[in-house]
Amino acid sequence: MTEPTAPTGSAFPARLRIVAWIMLTVALGLLAVVLTVRSALLTDVENQANENIVQEIDEFATFAERGVDPDTGAPFGSAGRLLPLYLERQFPSGGEVLLGWDRDAARTGTSPLLAQTVDDRFGLREDQGLVRGLVDGPERSGTASVDGREFRWGRTDVDGGPGSGGGAFLVAVFLEPGREAVAEVVELVVVVCLGGLVLTVAIAFVVAGRILAPVRTVARAASRITRTRLGSRIEVRGRDDVAALALTFNAMLDRLQEASRVQRGFSTAAGIRLRDAVAVMGDDTRPAPERRAAGRRAGQILDDLDVLAAGQTPDFVDPRPTDLTRLTGSFAEDARALGGPGWVVTDVAHGTADVDPDRLRDAVARLARNALENCSGVADLRLGTRTTGDDLEIWVADDGPGLTAAQAARVLNRYQDQTSDHAGGVVGGLGLAVVRAVADAHEGSAWVETAPGAGALFGLRVPLRRVVPAGDATTAPVPARAAR
Repeated sequence: MTEPTAPTGSAFPARLRIVAWIMLTVALGLLAVVLTVRSALLTDVENQANENIVQEIDEFATFAERGVDPDTGAPFGSAGRLLPLYLERQFPSGGEVLLGWDRDAARTGTSPLLAQTVDDRFGLREDQGLVRGLVDGPERSGTASVDGREFRWGRTDVDGGPGSGGGAFLVAVFLEPGREAVAEVVELVVVVCLGGLVLTVAIAFVVAGRILAPVRTVARAASRITRTRLGSRIEVRGRDDVAALALTFNAMLDRLQEASRVQRGFSTAAGIRLRDAVAVMGDDTRPAPERRAAGRRAGQILDDLDVLAAGQTPDFVDPRPTDLTRLTGSFAEDARALGGPGWVVTDVAHGTADVDPDRLRDAVARLARNALENCSGVADLRLGTRTTGDDLEIWVADDGPGLTAAQAARVLNRYQDQTSDHAGGVVGGLGLAVVRAVADAHEGSAWVETAPGAGALFGLRVPLRRVVPAGDATTAPVPARAAR
């Protein structure tokens, strides 16, 4: 008996595991979406800052080239006149700071920094040292920060004419407002994704429950199975993998139910035969020869039970190359050792076959015993072997009363109760069940040809070359062949 193994793996319910994996997969996908959107939006903020700087500088250059001083009606003659007028007319967008730098301011004693009157919440114009570095440095654009606030900047120089130091126009675009807007968008995306994740988990929970419903049905059906209650079956819906599982489980129950039926028949048949034999053996009023015969029948039944029990194991037969002519001779010797009016070998197969000669001799001996117990005692009994295609056929014939079609249909069934049938070997034991077991173990079949009043011919058909380990033997009824 196989020892039960301890369960391994997760004890977490399959439904929750499925939902957890779906939730994890969707969550990872949504996280990737959020991170991708955030990265794209932040990149767009930086690109937009660069574009704004370029646009402002282009607009300033156009104004400096085409604009005229409203006081003189002539082109601007100095940076100190151009820059303040331009700054007065500009309305910076969020995050923009526009500054001018007049290098000639030192002559007048004023501040070189020119700024708009709008509020500078970033504090750039208060840091003149930083601004001076940006307008006097070699770079014309770049990235800087004020109090930890990063901004992009660009500069264009202004030619003040002869004798003038000129000036510079500086455009700074702080990234903080754009990044704050990105944070709001990402927050909204996260909320939407979380809602989608919750909805996905809810749907996955419901769908997983519906998908696994047949599995739970299988578990409940399995828990209800007992040795006497094997009739439960699972309703199969659809044609998917779960439906295939239900079909497989139902097929397993069919096999278990059939095996249970066979075992009950086995117990019933063996019990009837043993009780009859034991009753005769224990009856002191019976003649001694009759009690000895009953003892032999009981021993025969026990031998048959032993062979049938071995027939359930994988190594019941040991196929090996066997000379068929010699094997037929051993069949004849075993049959003649049983006695009777006489034995005639009508056909002899030649060549070799991959069979178990010992098990075949057991089967033929039981067929011979069955024939002796049902023959008229006048005519010779016959046996023979022949090859037909890829099969070897072995048979034993008697001249007894024969069988009806109904009797023939079940006479070779394992453990079938046949106490009222022909085949005394079955009445006195389980000989024909052994024959069937040997045939099945060779991946062959057992058969009978008979008719009432015409005797019976029992036979086996086994493959010549195919070697198949003994496995599950079918117990379906064997139909009778055409009557002779």
